[in-house]
Amino acid sequence: MKRLAHRFWFWALVQACLGVAILGWKFYAGTTEYLAHPSDGDLYAHTWSFQAIAFSFFAVPLFIVCMIVLLGVEWFIVRMISKRQVIESSSVG
Repeated sequence: MKRLAHRFWFWALVQACLGVAILGWKFYAGTTEYLAHPSDGDLYAHTWSFQAIAFSFFAVPLFIVCMIVLLGVEWFIVRMISKRQVIESSSVG
């Protein structure tokens, strides 16, 4: 189980880093695209700081919930595989 758990946590960290990188790219690309256009009358909304606050309010919680659900499902699958390996090894030996 230890080896399987270490693998899981390694790949969970890789997934989290990849997700943060994608989230950062989404923020950067979306904000630069929005700021490249002329102002639509809301001057406060046409700043990096407002876009960062709005992004952290709407997109980041959704990202966190999705990562928790994804890693929870993966942990459940790893536990099932681990239990199956333990049962198979105890019945063979």
